[in-house]
Amino acid sequence: MSIMGKKSRKAGLAPGGVFHRLEPVLFRFRGSGSRVGKHGFPLLALVLSFPFFLVSCYEPVELELDDMPPVLVVDGAVTTEWGHHKVRLSRSTPYFDTAFSHWGVSGAEVRVSDGENSFDFEEDAKERGLYRSRTAFMGEAGKTYELEVWVSLEEGGERQFYSARETMPESIRMDSITAVYGFSKPPLYRRKRVGWSILLYGTDSPAKNYYGIALYLGGRNYNDSLRAMRLWDDQIGSGFHLNGLPLFFFRSDTERHIAHAGMDVEMVVRNYTAEYYQYIQDVRAVVSPQVPVFSGAPSNCRGNVSGGAFGYFAVFSVDRKSTWLDSRDSVAWRADPHSSE
Repeated sequence: MSIMGKKSRKAGLAPGGVFHRLEPVLFRFRGSGSRVGKHGFPLLALVLSFPFFLVSCYEPVELELDDMPPVLVVDGAVTTEWGHHKVRLSRSTPYFDTAFSHWGVSGAEVRVSDGENSFDFEEDAKERGLYRSRTAFMGEAGKTYELEVWVSLEEGGERQFYSARETMPESIRMDSITAVYGFSKPPLYRRKRVGWSILLYGTDSPAKNYYGIALYLGGRNYNDSLRAMRLWDDQIGSGFHLNGLPLFFFRSDTERHIAHAGMDVEMVVRNYTAEYYQYIQDVRAVVSPQVPVFSGAPSNCRGNVSGGAFGYFAVFSVDRKSTWLDSRDSVAWRADPHSSE
């Protein structure tokens, strides 16, 4: 008979409950005539006290973090498109400050010049820290554009001078884009996936180029951001003719129909400088998920603005091409799926 008592016929457990299941482990030690060895009770005490080791006291600790002086952050661009170009000025803030309305910097004097002409910027009446050129203009390839900013980050403080300069890369001219319905095409090929492929036609210039490619579907932004846009630095070579390069593919056999027949499609191809292209990659590395063991220490991305400011003043060429998703293509493909192969 077990020392813990007779087994219950109904539940199959001893009156001691779950401890009966521990009995073979706790008490089956070698001994002379007794099932409880000399180490049995100390071991039992250790097992029974184990849950108390899982409970501990804690006390909240509030760390007093010193706030660093604010730093100017610049986000501006001049492109080859005609229009009122924009420069956004903001400031760094303490980690726990989430008041977005305080980030914009007002009262700045902003100017962009190209060595021949000078363009003054004025602050937007509705958006704090956003400055637009007073007159419309377009950037020209080969010209160097310089941004000059005079501003104080503290109310009533002395104005500081910041500047940045960059040379406009050559303009790009792509021939066209088309939308083709059917199986996905290399390098976006996936077995038996059906949908719309967006193809780019044109000739890459002989010079080394750094492209950012964005798409708008039905007038809505699909991937036009630093994190999402397609980056392509033609590292496999330059001067190639692009005879229908697949850049985007949208499946039509899923519940989430991002693209559908009758929708307008606009592709925006930008040619960046090598420095701004690298800056975009640095920003992506900072905002992407980090693996603590293999990732470097987090830090701010340094741009091309002098005076200790963060951010970037970019100049780049832009080309836009449009098409639409023709429903007749999808109808014809369904009638003969092998016609496009």
